[in-house]
Amino acid sequence: AVFPDAALKVWLVASARERARRRSVEILGRPPAEAELAAEAAALVARDERDARQTQPAADAIELDTTRMTQPEQVARIVELARERLSR
Repeated sequence: AVFPDAALKVWLVASARERARRRSVEILGRPPAEAELAAEAAALVARDERDARQTQPAADAIELDTTRMTQPEQVARIVELARERLSR
């Protein structure tokens, strides 16, 4: 763990399809064609399966599914979680 004693630990997740779409937009600068999206999603699923053997969320991490969230919404939710945690 990077910060094992952190007051808040967040494990970000999103569907493989959404992560593939985001990655393609970032790299290509445009939404991917369906074939590109399917290929990238399959590659991400394979990578996730390999990574799962080495990387796991901390037992006390909060899982945040960002599939249907914009980046500003993700940041706002994490800030909200931090405020909730620090107010205890």
